[in-house]
Amino acid sequence: MSHLGGRDVPGRAFEAAHFNFTLASLRSANRVRLPPFLTPFTKQQPEHARLKGLSDNPAYQWWRDPNLIQPHSCWARAQDAALLEGEAATMGELGVEIFRFEVPWRELAPVRPGRDRYDCKAASDPAWSGYRWARLELILDVLEVESILPLPVITHPPAWATAESPPLANELFGDLMTALALRFRSRVRHWELWNEPDHPNSWSGSLRDYVRLVLEPGSAAVRAAAPEATILVGGLADYRNLPLLDAAGGSGLYDVASIHTYPVRPSSRPVARAVRRTRALGKRVWLTECGIASRAPSLSSSFGGVTSEAGQARFVRSIFESVDADAVFVYQLHDTAIFDASGLRLKEVFWGLVDESGRRRKPAFEAYRRAPVKRYSRALGSDSRKQRALPTAR
Repeated sequence: MSHLGGRDVPGRAFEAAHFNFTLASLRSANRVRLPPFLTPFTKQQPEHARLKGLSDNPAYQWWRDPNLIQPHSCWARAQDAALLEGEAATMGELGVEIFRFEVPWRELAPVRPGRDRYDCKAASDPAWSGYRWARLELILDVLEVESILPLPVITHPPAWATAESPPLANELFGDLMTALALRFRSRVRHWELWNEPDHPNSWSGSLRDYVRLVLEPGSAAVRAAAPEATILVGGLADYRNLPLLDAAGGSGLYDVASIHTYPVRPSSRPVARAVRRTRALGKRVWLTECGIASRAPSLSSSFGGVTSEAGQARFVRSIFESVDADAVFVYQLHDTAIFDASGLRLKEVFWGLVDESGRRRKPAFEAYRRAPVKRYSRALGSDSRKQRALPTAR
């Protein structure tokens, strides 16, 4: 996998101009609808057009078992290329433009760079032999076939980097993001730095710790290695914590405010209010998690709301019609379950647009598919989604 890194070199401007000219020729000939991963980064890209997104199941149920990858996550070993292709195809049919998924740091770097003594040079080098890129590249491959943008959420540190959830030193996360941004510069436009740093299930430190150990070094690394990329603050469980995060030193370190809202009733009003108040702070806003269950979970829970399948469909329709976010991500594609290490089902939840099997589509599936949004892809040529064959497994 090639990557772009370092300073501009003689000839780089000519190569970029030639690349842009070639893409423009293809567009004008209406021969191909260029997928997002082939679209050059330019100031003319409609960055403020609303994106239609989905959020994936968590890689780990952090509060259940922080060491067990959940079988319904795209990081599960059971999720082979065929299954991931099938899910991506379903998302393509839905009209999904961007897919948000966790990237567990512990899966990328299970061993310390340098082994006994941390080696920052190795950690920031995407060619370091200890990095395990295959699963992330497979996820990107299947998304690219369907012309779906990726939104990787970098989280879940390995044991060597932390005693709990915050990394032990700020250079650790920065070095990781340097390696990621360099390796995937041509494939990933947006990076989200952690998930819910204002919630104890995913961050045991303070907001100031998050800024110092993750946001500041991660932002600096991405801006140095891939300055055209967009940086999202880790999606906040409570949008009202954003001013506190900014006051802790986060202001100016991110491009987009990422917030999560799960209303207790099937009404888009609290969602619209959260987005409106965040935008009033002068922020670009992505609603990176939002949903309501179509049925009560198998074990009672105080989290989120429950409605009927028809109510879920009305809710999905209403958030796209009334919420003024630059991107709206529905949680999630299909119903899921939480498992323990022995494979026993602990809990079944019903947030999905389709059932757990993927065979029965709920009314919310069609509501999402028909949701009115501005699209990145409209100006890019014909409407054919399949643009390249899936690469062979690495």
